[in-house]
Order: sequence, then structure tokens, then C-alpha cells
Amino acid sequence: MKITIVISSNENAFNLISEPAFLHQWRDLSERCPWGTVFQSPDFVKVWYETYRERFIPVILSKSTPGGQLCGLLTLAINRSTGQLVYAGDVYAEYQVWLAHEDANDAFVSEAFSVLREKWPRKVLMLKYIPPRVRLEVVEQSSWLKGICFFRPSSRPLIGLDAQQRVDQSLKSKQVKLNRLRKLGAVSFVTIERDEFAEIFERAWPLYEFRQIEQYDSSPFLRDVDLKRLWVGVAKNSDALHMSVLKVDEAIVAWFLGLQGNGYVHLLSMGYSPFYSRHSPAMLHMLMLAKRLIQEQRVFDLTPGGSKYKEQLATAHEKTLTLYFIPSLRSAIESKPTRELAQRAVKRLVRVAVKNPAQALASSLRRKPDDAPVSSSPPPAPRAPEIRFRLHRLNTVDCAHHDERLEAVGKNKIADLIRYESTHAQSLRDFVSEAWRFIDQGADVYTLVRSERLAASCWIVSGEKTASADLPDSGVPAGTARLVGFYAHADEDRGKMINMFMDKWSSEVTAVAKTADINIGIPETDMFRNMQVFGEDLPKVPIVQKSSMKTLTANE
Repeated sequence: MKITIVISSNENAFNLISEPAFLHQWRDLSERCPWGTVFQSPDFVKVWYETYRERFIPVILSKSTPGGQLCGLLTLAINRSTGQLVYAGDVYAEYQVWLAHEDANDAFVSEAFSVLREKWPRKVLMLKYIPPRVRLEVVEQSSWLKGICFFRPSSRPLIGLDAQQRVDQSLKSKQVKLNRLRKLGAVSFVTIERDEFAEIFERAWPLYEFRQIEQYDSSPFLRDVDLKRLWVGVAKNSDALHMSVLKVDEAIVAWFLGLQGNGYVHLLSMGYSPFYSRHSPAMLHMLMLAKRLIQEQRVFDLTPGGSKYKEQLATAHEKTLTLYFIPSLRSAIESKPTRELAQRAVKRLVRVAVKNPAQALASSLRRKPDDAPVSSSPPPAPRAPEIRFRLHRLNTVDCAHHDERLEAVGKNKIADLIRYESTHAQSLRDFVSEAWRFIDQGADVYTLVRSERLAASCWIVSGEKTASADLPDSGVPAGTARLVGFYAHADEDRGKMINMFMDKWSSEVTAVAKTADINIGIPETDMFRNMQVFGEDLPKVPIVQKSSMKTLTANE
């Protein structure tokens, strides 16, 4: 007897994934399927459906044996705003594929795509990075599937179980950086338990976001308000998430987030503190994690994508495929996933038989490099103007107390910096790029956040760092601190903000220096000439600091 595909959509789908019996069979199928990954398991898919139910309609294609045993499953969704058909998990599902018993695979795949073409003839489906060991003969050999499906090859970099010696050698080569990091405090590599996840995650994700903004002008967590809820939900309901941190004392200097299952740990996100970047904390962290996973007999999957660090770490590669299901020429042109591709290929499509649009589209794209990065490169740094400074004396005995409690002022908090509101004069990416340059100069940042936005920030290079810096032409007396950057939101009182930051900074310095008088270099700009900064000017010294000061004048 022929068993047909059952489509469960919207509320029917939510009801289905709430049934304990179905979840049990789903989990069993996921674990037994030779190519199944954690991205096909209910630990991920069910939580994603529930987290994004306001934005996506679940579509579940399932097939059972005459005895009622689940033997095939394809979890999809329809974007409520665009109508796009996607794999469940959308961009957050690193590997996208169906689950099936090996003896039911061919029939399930053929029937599933037949149902999709019949029910949604104008919707393209992309299954990104189909993992190895998937049986694809039915697609490659079926005359009708060959005409509406095509594949793009790529590869995934791995750190395999036989890489112990290479990982140890790499760690040994980083020993100098590790020793320098240890001079700053106690270094520890920590795997985060489920009950700690939410608290550590809230401290760590800004490290990833900060780098993504600067490097690619991308901000996944800021752009998607549900993304944090997704990972917190996965951690709450299962052991599918792996999170680890590299710490110096209690400071998180590197962070890793991944999904784990079936003997693999798959990279999701990683980040590091720019204040420790010269010690290569991210690479140290990845190598320590790789060593741990090898000891646990688990493969470290760095996931497809053309990142240089992945290739530096990888000890092996496996082939993956992206499958495009294109039921018609019209769907290829109209659907978002292939619109740009179709526009480039449309002339070729017209010349080739319309019966095989997928093959024509594939042939027109073969010259495109695999896994070409889609994000833009960082903007070129603007030419740094020469900024003159004047020496300024802060008399901490006479410092005024301000309305805001000084405890509200944060120090070196990346989470505060990404709350900057873009303006026509300076985008978030520009602001973050400035922040990286100030950090590279050795500056600390003091921040104040109000109503979930960055109200002000102030960048100061300590006297200790200027004493050891190579500044032969600066005119800055050795050991004199410098204020190198300042920002205040347009709604804030800039004079009040700078005085509060000076109060906070000077209180830290006097606690160590035990003196009431502190000198600091203040930029000679209109912004500071027009503000009443407490203290007094010393005789002018021609201090020239060659650094970008765009942040100083962002609101002028």
C-alpha cells in the first residue's frame, strides 16, 4: 500500500510537535538517520518554530510506515511577510536536509518534492549545506527531478579526531601569547553549564556582535530581536548547545557558541574582547576547545564559509552541497533566494529549454566561486588628522558631584558601545571602527547608557600606557594620560557628560596615585573649548596625536 506524504501546517504543525509520541519518533529518526545533524533534531527545530511563530508558518512533511512508524521528515516554514519557503531554522540552520530511513529515502524524497511542486509551484526552496552521506541518487537519476533541482558544491572544514598532534603543536606555538595573557590574571577555559547559560550568554554575545559590525557591517543579535530568545530557549530545553569561554580572572576574553549532537560540535558564533586582541584570545580559545573535543572523541565542525581562521585551524574537509529546488522558470525569477542569480542567468534560460530551468541556472553560475563572502569588507580608515592637545589639571578635591551615580558609568563594556544610535554623520559601523582604533591605541572607554541607548562615551589612554608608548614626536610628557575620544548623544549635555567621565576616571587614578592633582591631555578642538571642564589649564604644550578623532566631532 502506498503511504503518502502528510503536510502539517500552521496550528496543525504546532499541535503535531506538541505530541509526545511524535516527538519521540522524531528524536529516534534524527539519531538513527546516517546524515542527521542537531539542526534536524527537535532540540533545535521545535524551539525555532516556537520562537519565530509570529514570523514563520511551520510546514512539516512527514511519512510513516503502515505500522505508524515515522520514516521520513522534512521540516520547512513560510515567511509570513515575504511568502518565502525556507528550511526550518532559516539562516540559523547550518545544515538543511530531510530525515529518512535508508530504505524509505528515495520514495520520501521523490514524493516530498512532488508535493512541493504541486502545492507551491512558484516557491523556490534552498537546502543549504546538505551534509555528507546523504543519499541523493534519486535526485541525480530521476529525469523530472534533474530538471527542477541543481546543486552547488562547497566544503566544510573540520578538526578531526586524528588532529591531536597538530593541535598540540599549534598551542605550543601560541605559548608566548598565553604566558602574556597569564601575566594579566588567572587564565581559565570554562565550559558553561545549562543553569549558567543565560547569565554568561548576556555578557558574551556583544563580543561577537562588536566584531561583526566592524568587519562586515552586520549585527545579527541587534537586527533580530528573537535570536537571543532562540539560543536561551535551546539551552533551557536540552543539552544541544555548547558554550565555552576563555577568562582572565572574571573577564571574558573569548567566547564560543555551538550546537552539538551525533558526535559533532558545530560552530555558531565566536567572539573576543578587543581589549585583549594582541594576545590572540580567540585562536587560543579555539585550540583549547579543539583539544578538549578530541579528548572527548568528538569532531569539531568549523562549518562552511570562507573565513581565513577556519582554514588555519582545519585538519580535514568534507564535501557539502546546496540544493536549489526550482519548480518553474517563473519561480526562479520571482523568488528571493534566486532572484539575483536568475537575473544574471535569464538570457541563458531563454535560450535553453524552459523545461529545465534549474539546469540552465546552474550552468550559468558555475564560474561563481564557492562560498564567496557576501558581506562587505571594512571601510577604509579615514586619513587621521593631527590633533593638538593642551595639558589640563584636575583638582580632585574640588571635583563636583553630579546627578548620576558614578556606579552607572561602565568601563570597557562592549555591550554599551553597540547601543550607539547611528546618525547621518556617523553610522554604527563607523563608530565601532573608531572604537577599534582607540582600543588599538591602548585606550580604555567609559560609557553611560540610558533608555537602552548609549548616552555618552569617553576614551582615555592611561599614563601607564603613554609612558611605555613610542611617542617621540608627540610632545606628551611620559606618563601623562590623554583623552583621545568623546561622544555624547545629541539629547545629552556634553559638558555634564565629560565632567562625569573625568570624575569617574580621576577617582580611579587617585585611589592608586594618592594625590589630589592629576594632569591629562585634552584635545584642542572647538568642542572642548566651549565646554567648562573642571580643573585648570596648564601652560600650553604642543602635543600632536596622530589618530582619527572623528568621534570627537561627531555632534559638532
